[in-house]
Amino acid sequence: MMSESDTFKSKRKNLKELASLAYQRELEIYLSGLAKAFASWEKGDLSVFELDERIHRYHDGSAREAYKAYTGLKHRLYVARAVSLDILREEEIPPENREEIMSAANFMKGNV
Repeated sequence: MMSESDTFKSKRKNLKELASLAYQRELEIYLSGLAKAFASWEKGDLSVFELDERIHRYHDGSAREAYKAYTGLKHRLYVARAVSLDILREEEIPPENREEIMSAANFMKGNV
């Protein structure tokens, strides 16, 4: 049987791993859009200046916002944010963390 301390450590470790997974997925979403812009540029459908602008928008916009959220929020809140944005699914949340995360995610979605 796990002690209270072990349970707390396990829950905290789960949240850290989930937050890292959510951050990775969020960046993948944004980078896929940037990859499409590169493909358009390579085909000649996008000028080098338009591509450069999209790179700047990615760096100064979505990537920066994701980084600020990931580093600025507690792991619990970042995971809840990721669930509310459909970056993580409820079934990916371990049972011992699920109630707390889903409650926060529903609050963020306005489903309270």
